[in-house]
Amino acid sequence: MISPLTTLPLENGDQLTRIEFERRYATMSDIKKAELIEGIVYMAASRFRRHYKKRSISGFMVR
Repeated sequence: MISPLTTLPLENGDQLTRIEFERRYATMSDIKKAELIEGIVYMAASRFRRHYKKRSISGFMVR
């Protein structure tokens, strides 16, 4: 069970009210950009995520 004092982190795709969004956003100092558009949270992608696929030795794309 989550304590009433615990604040859940913002996550992309959350459906929140403006008040709840602002409350969560204020507690997360590591968030650079997050927006609430029509009740849905949109966050910028982390710059540390890897957006590439590894290549095999032959140079073909593998999954």
